[in-house]
Amino acid sequence: MERVIALIAVDTHVLQTFLEVMLMLRSPIALLQPKILLKIVTSQPSTN
Repeated sequence: MERVIALIAVDTHVLQTFLEVMLMLRSPIALLQPKILLKIVTSQPSTN
């Protein structure tokens, strides 16, 4: 989930999908679209 949160700050497509999921307009499975999933998997984890 940390990677998704980091991506919404820089990717408008991920932000749009995330907001639609949070507002229950789309299923959480929407975040598993290949385009989004690839971005999540290849993003760098935060170093907190």
